[in-house]
Amino acid sequence: MSGFSGRLSILFLLLYLNAFRMHAADASVADSLKHILHATETDTARLRILHQLTLELKDQQDYDSALAYCNEAIRLAEHNNNRPALAIAFTDRGTIFSEQGNYPEAIDNFQSSREIYAALGDKKNTADSYNLMANAFHLLGDYPNALKSQLAALKIREEIHDEKGIAWSYNNIGTIYRIQGDYPAAHKNYKFSLELLTKFNDRQKMALAYNNIGNLYTLEGKHTDALASYYASLKLRLQAGDKKDIAASYLNIGDAYCDLYEKDSVTKEVKVETTDHQSYVIPREHWLDTAMGSQRIAQEMISGFGNNYYSIFNLSGMGRINLLRKNYHASIALYTKAYAIAEELKAIDLQQEIASYLADNYDHLNDPANGKKWYMKYVAHKDTLFNQLKSEELTRTRLMYEFEKKEGASKAIQEKKDEAAKSELERQKGVRTLFQAGFVLVLLFAGVFLYQRNKIRKEKNRSDDLLLNILPSEVANELKQTGASGTKSFSDVTVMFADFVDMEIHTCFSAFDHILEKHKVEKIKTIGDAYLCVGGLPVPDPDHAINIVNAAVEIMDYMNARRKVKESKNETPFQLRIGIHSGPVVAGIVGVKKYAYDIWGDSVNIAARMEQNSLPGRINLSCKTYELIKDRFSCTYRGKIEAKNKGEIDMYFLD
Repeated sequence: MSGFSGRLSILFLLLYLNAFRMHAADASVADSLKHILHATETDTARLRILHQLTLELKDQQDYDSALAYCNEAIRLAEHNNNRPALAIAFTDRGTIFSEQGNYPEAIDNFQSSREIYAALGDKKNTADSYNLMANAFHLLGDYPNALKSQLAALKIREEIHDEKGIAWSYNNIGTIYRIQGDYPAAHKNYKFSLELLTKFNDRQKMALAYNNIGNLYTLEGKHTDALASYYASLKLRLQAGDKKDIAASYLNIGDAYCDLYEKDSVTKEVKVETTDHQSYVIPREHWLDTAMGSQRIAQEMISGFGNNYYSIFNLSGMGRINLLRKNYHASIALYTKAYAIAEELKAIDLQQEIASYLADNYDHLNDPANGKKWYMKYVAHKDTLFNQLKSEELTRTRLMYEFEKKEGASKAIQEKKDEAAKSELERQKGVRTLFQAGFVLVLLFAGVFLYQRNKIRKEKNRSDDLLLNILPSEVANELKQTGASGTKSFSDVTVMFADFVDMEIHTCFSAFDHILEKHKVEKIKTIGDAYLCVGGLPVPDPDHAINIVNAAVEIMDYMNARRKVKESKNETPFQLRIGIHSGPVVAGIVGVKKYAYDIWGDSVNIAARMEQNSLPGRINLSCKTYELIKDRFSCTYRGKIEAKNKGEIDMYFLD
């Protein structure tokens, strides 16, 4: 174990010595370029030097100076109407902003360069600009626009047969699918990307592909596979020599050992192949030490990067190790620093994860006030990310009320076309010598009438279908008729939370939707791995509790059937917890441009606590729900159980 860590430390000491020499060389290059710039008179040559100087200073993390020279290049290119040079300068400035974590400014600059390249007919650079925009959208947490930009880049790259670009597009698209939980699609895209990159021996991008595959394995709970992928990535990155990438691999390796320690109680040791082509067996009792060693190597490397994202990952990684070691105060200090940086950068996904770990720390310290504070932040961030992922803005940005107004305008246009067509037909009736031509026109205009009317009808039906996918039918009808729908109070409903114990499975959610429809239960939303539904609204129903419990039983039967299939294939089955509570809620539409139907109230929170206090494969009922269904279902009293922030609640397992 100590020999393994020692080899890594010695290796990176050598890298640091080389890095010092490289920075000295970079400074020398930058000084030389400055002298050349002052001596250069032609604007074209000055633009080339400004570009090189900007990149040199950026690589040294001297972002202020890099921006100053980049802005000078933009002014000079605009003055000379040099569009290619202007596009390059916008790209340079976008890259600087991106490395500083200023993603909105980065997107604006990449968009400017994309528009110029498109006007110039430069398809390769247009696709590259789309890719840069997508990366910035991704880091900003705007996944719909990230996917939209990635698909635009892929389309262009396929048109021009840019295989390297195609490989990278598939890698990035795979990442979006991974975030959306479509793991088979993510694996497919990553595999295709890696095959193409291997063909070109692009070590830097191959390393990132392995890294992304490792991230996917982590989400799937295959932690030993994830660790192997991260080591494969590290080996390639050491060959490529990029210090930031190398540090990122060490951060991921540290996290992978924590995942093994925390989530895999079966594996007792792992065999890893390190960068010196030697294999080592690391026993479980040394996993956290190895994790901390990786984090410290990364910490030393990133100290001069000036990129706060690396600091977030590093602080969080060390905070997690301290949490697993039960050093709670040290863990809180590290996570609090990480959260402050993530908040400054508006990195919602990282804020969510850090808030969860802070809540865990305070719970271990029996500090309910701070535990609740960080838990509520975690829930708020999780909901924000969920809304971004599920907005489906490509198909749902038009509201029904706006469509009705648009349809009215379309009908007015059609009526004018109809009148013009009738006039033409009347004129044709008087021209007997052109009877055949007139007959053809009759058919033509009849076809136009049918086509236009069918088009309007199909568009209306499509809009109706989209609206019904988002809202309950009663609320959708109210919205179509009035253009608005207010919130309503429901005095007696039953709320159900279902949550996967191990990981999210989107295929199961589709099955749940069909089950709810059979039992007159309304789906509200999915929140990450959790599924929220309610009985008794938007139309009150005295059997709301019975309907919910029947749906819960069928859902659990479905999961048990899936478990048997997976076990027969020697696959790890997923387990589900269900919690149910009955009581009052408020329901209504949230959003102005993107509708969503939601519910609020303490009943929702108690249902969530029922789920959290349930067990895998069991349905946990509150006493309120039990009283409503006890004559129809057999239950087992569990006693009074402490529910987080709710005190003791009588709970029952459905038999």
